[in-house]
Parts: sequence; C-alpha cells; structure tokens
Amino acid sequence: MKKVIKILLIVLLCFVVGYGIKILYGLWIWHNVSSSDQLKIAQSAYEKCVAKGKEGCESYLDRGIKKSLGTQKEELMASVLDKTKSIEDRLLALDMFYIYCRNEDEFLSKEEAELYFFIANNKEEPEDLRAEAAKYLLQTKSKDEIVSKLQTKVLEGSETSIEYKRAALEGVAGSDDDESIDALIKALGDKDEDTVITLKAGSTLKTIGPKLKDKIPQLLEIALDEGKILTLARTEAIDIIGGLARDYGIKDQETIKKLEPLVDHNYYSIRSAAAKTLEALTGKKYEVEEGTEADLIEEEFGLVE
Repeated sequence: MKKVIKILLIVLLCFVVGYGIKILYGLWIWHNVSSSDQLKIAQSAYEKCVAKGKEGCESYLDRGIKKSLGTQKEELMASVLDKTKSIEDRLLALDMFYIYCRNEDEFLSKEEAELYFFIANNKEEPEDLRAEAAKYLLQTKSKDEIVSKLQTKVLEGSETSIEYKRAALEGVAGSDDDESIDALIKALGDKDEDTVITLKAGSTLKTIGPKLKDKIPQLLEIALDEGKILTLARTEAIDIIGGLARDYGIKDQETIKKLEPLVDHNYYSIRSAAAKTLEALTGKKYEVEEGTEADLIEEEFGLVE
C-alpha cells in the first residue's frame, strides 16, 4: 500500500513540475516574442476563452495590448540605436517612438529624454538623426529642471538656429515659472524677428495670467523699440499689456505715459493697438487715424519707409 502511495506521489510531483515548466515556458515565450506575436497570443487566448463560454475574456486582450505596446516601444528604441539599419529606418523608428511616447504622456519621461540626449550628443551618429533627436528633446514639455533649463537656454541663445528656437519654444510654452516667462518675452522681442516665434511667444504669454503683471516693463521695452523691422512683435507686446490691464484692473501711470505717444505713430497697426490698450488702462477712448489693409501688410513685412 505504501508503495502505491509513493508511486502516486511521484506521479503527482512529476505532473506539478511538468505543469510548472509549461507555465514558465509560456511566460518566457510571452516576454520574449515580438509585439505582433504578443497580440496574436492575446487574441488566441481571448478566442479560446469565448469558446469556453467564460466571462471576463476581454482581460486577455487588455493585457495583451498593454504588453504589446510596451514591447513595441522597446523595439523602436532598439531600431533607433541599431547602426546596421539605414538612416531612413532609424529616423522612422525615432519618429514612431516620439509618437508612441506622446500617446502615453505629453511630458518627457526620463527614459525618453536620455535617448534623445544620447543620440543628439553622439558625434558618431548621422547628422539628420542627431538633429531630429535634439528637436524632440527641445520641443517636448518637461517636468525635469535640467531639460527645462536647456530649453530656455536654447530659446534665449543669440547663436541658436531658428529651427531649434521654434522647437524650444514648444517645450517652454508648457511652463509658467519666471525663467520660462522671461525666455518667452525675449523670444517675442527676438532680434531675428521670426514670425512663427513671435506669434507663438505672444499667444503663449497671453495665457499666463497674473504672473505676467510684473513683466510689463519688459513688454514695454519691446512695444517702444523703434529699431524693429517688423511691427508684429511690438503690437503683440502692446496687446498683452492691454489684456493685463483689462483682466487685472491695471492703471499704471508710467505705462500710460510711455504708450500715449504711440497713438500718433506712423504705423497704423501700432497706433491702433496703443489706442485699445490705453483705453483699457484709462477707460478713455483714443481716436487714431485710420489705416488701410495695404498699410497693415506693408508694415508687417517692413516695406514702410
């Protein structure tokens, strides 16, 4: 009898060990196959579950999709770093990786930042790949202080390319700390006078709110800068001051005194913006000489002498 029981125990132990090996092998397969194969496995498990009439079969698909996406992210990173692949394939993988990460979170993760930084600073990498990685590092909103400082530094840099400044502006636009606000104001009055940067910086500053009240002197400096070829930055600065006056009841006499001469400015866009802002500051109507659509076009493109 004891011999029979011993044999049964051995058989049971073999069954448990065999079943355990099967589970471990299944887990190994699950974690070491491609993202597309993981989806296929999940789909198969779901269909078997439905065929048996069980409940909660959708959980197989949910887990499969999440795991597959995570694996796809790892595959894309590997492709970006794989120097045996063509530059076209690596650029495509980098673009897909960026899109994947934005679907996960609008903010830059540490893993993502490290990849972009490594590629952008590796002189052995193709120039196009380095430029694309740098662009993604600069243009993505970040909660990391080091990345944020890099973005503001690039945005304020006098030797920075317009393309990188545009990218950094996207990243800085997600912050409202003093350094970011100062960088945005500097971008608004940038000597390069890029229309895209001017408009983006202006529209972003208009959304900041009360923190901008202390920056009126800096905005006034741009508004009064007669050295600018384009008037767009000046009118944006004047409009921002007007918005602050309306929203927060600002009646600063020094600001009023400096803006009043602009009501008689040669450029219609400037005198019109000044009149509206002065009305917000004083509550009084300011009459200005009317301009034409042609005037506005000429002024914005620096054609007025």
